[in-house]
Amino acid sequence: VGGGTLGLGELLIKLRMRYGSDESLDFIDEVYKTISIEMYKESSRIAKEKGPFPKFDSEKFLDSGFMKTMPEAVRQMVKENGIRNVTLTTQAPTGTVGSMLGTSTGIEPYYAFKFYRQSRLGFHEVYIPLAEKYKSDGDNLPNFFVSAMEMTPLEHIKVQAAVQKWTDSSISKTANAPADFTVEQTAQLYEKAYELGCKGVTIYRDSSRDEQVLTTSKDTEEKNLAYNGERKTTDQQKLEPFKQAVKAEIPEMQNPQKHKEVAKVKEKEVELDPEKYGTNVGQICPQCKEGVMVKLGGCTECSKQCGMKGACDMK
Repeated sequence: VGGGTLGLGELLIKLRMRYGSDESLDFIDEVYKTISIEMYKESSRIAKEKGPFPKFDSEKFLDSGFMKTMPEAVRQMVKENGIRNVTLTTQAPTGTVGSMLGTSTGIEPYYAFKFYRQSRLGFHEVYIPLAEKYKSDGDNLPNFFVSAMEMTPLEHIKVQAAVQKWTDSSISKTANAPADFTVEQTAQLYEKAYELGCKGVTIYRDSSRDEQVLTTSKDTEEKNLAYNGERKTTDQQKLEPFKQAVKAEIPEMQNPQKHKEVAKVKEKEVELDPEKYGTNVGQICPQCKEGVMVKLGGCTECSKQCGMKGACDMK
């Protein structure tokens, strides 16, 4: 619980700063420093009027690692007045709120700058309004437009660390890594996050799940799912969960020919199975029945951007 922000990714684009660059890190430091200082000052002013939080111990509180980074003027206020709140700042996913306001979620960069929109004529590829304004030659965008998978994992961690320096609680942030990211590199990234002061970290390696809804592979247009939001699933993948579940119970499944016949029959049943629709990650959108529910900014929503929303994580 605490005060947080959303729209950092959009703000940096409007300031023509590349998310994760040294310039952006300096700017982020100043922004969140200002936010944190003012929140601590206000909490101390309220404490003067209503008293500090129960069990407040001035010496122990001021000796904490976070308070040691605060300017002396703030420390002096807390010493004299106490502080009303045990903690004040955090950074939540803000997935639903960000989508409602049409901005980037939490402190995350945009995951993609274009998606598919449904109309009576079908699905049409469109850019987010912010990207539409900056398009120059064809579909080219300026270099300060950078999506989550275009950044290095270390850049993700550095941004989180810059915000964490002025955030007393945890932060919702994902460090996206490419599919060939090794175990050793993952370990080094966790160690770097700890070294930079992050209180927690989430690392997601692309294609690390058996079936992934979104990816930024640029080998073919079909694989470029991070941009167009489409799901590439083979017939074999669609049937695999069903086959594994019933293989032990249906002897015919052990026979290759029988297996093929049973699978063919069951495939038709799978198409009519209402349980494949829902708002959980990986399920088909119950509204447009074309997209797949994916997790973006801590919340689930339709990959086709039809407006269907699911639940959000609370961190």
